[in-house]
Amino acid sequence: MLNQLIMSSAERVSLITLGPKTNLALLLTRYPDVVTRLEQIIFMGGSTSEAVPEFNVRYDPEAALDVIESAVPITMYGFDLFGQLAIDQADADRFRNHDHPAIRLTGELLWRRHSSFAPGDYLGLVGDAGAMVLLTNPELFVARELPVRINLEGVGRGQTIIDRRGTLYESSRRSNVSPMTNVVLDLDATKAASAFVQTISAYAASANNHS
Repeated sequence: MLNQLIMSSAERVSLITLGPKTNLALLLTRYPDVVTRLEQIIFMGGSTSEAVPEFNVRYDPEAALDVIESAVPITMYGFDLFGQLAIDQADADRFRNHDHPAIRLTGELLWRRHSSFAPGDYLGLVGDAGAMVLLTNPELFVARELPVRINLEGVGRGQTIIDRRGTLYESSRRSNVSPMTNVVLDLDATKAASAFVQTISAYAASANNHS
């Protein structure tokens, strides 16, 4: 169980959540002591600019709110950042043609299709892996402590509302003031892409040395 893995870790654990927050909310609710062993949660989801609710939050807004309002430090990596981090086609092709299956899969994923593009067009979006780059290279990202509210009602259910003024307000669901969230607002896309490529390339070199 995830609870056992976290509680038995010799070091405090950083969790990266890439999908809906249902299981994480259950973990925090059923095993409240787990927060003492968590260094941070990188919350992949929501958006700082999109009015339309993002899928990871919209799927279970109550769970997302439980995570946002937990005692664990939260860094929110939203969908608007998701679409900014991309890898050059030359690097994707190099990974795609590698002998190692994991590296080859990386190249294939960078070549993934998107409904608004013609089949075969190259995108190169890092996607969820951008949250890993954030964990390992936080200096490449611009973040600010801000209140985050999650709408639980009406047509905007699941929308993340970021108060860029930095003023505290009452939670839409609870009477206590919502805690601050470390919200990623921008990134150095070029350096972040380079960090990703360097990591995969280093693994590729290691795989070649052990083949």
